[in-house]
Amino acid sequence: MSSAPPIDLSTIPESQRAAVLALLQENGALKDATRRLEHLVAELNHVVHGKRSEKLSEDDRQLAFEDLETAVAEVECNRRT
Repeated sequence: MSSAPPIDLSTIPESQRAAVLALLQENGALKDATRRLEHLVAELNHVVHGKRSEKLSEDDRQLAFEDLETAVAEVECNRRT
């Protein structure tokens, strides 16, 4: 994934700098949330499809799904604010 070149805020009209800065911060937060969700999905796939997946109890599998649901809910909540 390529990243855009850094933005020089001094080249943006002063009336728009706060909005651009807010968008940059939100973009960073969304990237962090995406990385966290990707990590949780990878862990969940390992739990469900890994070598030891047949040995996991139903409670352990359910806990993995609950962790993923919690992470998704956190991201959705953060996107609304």
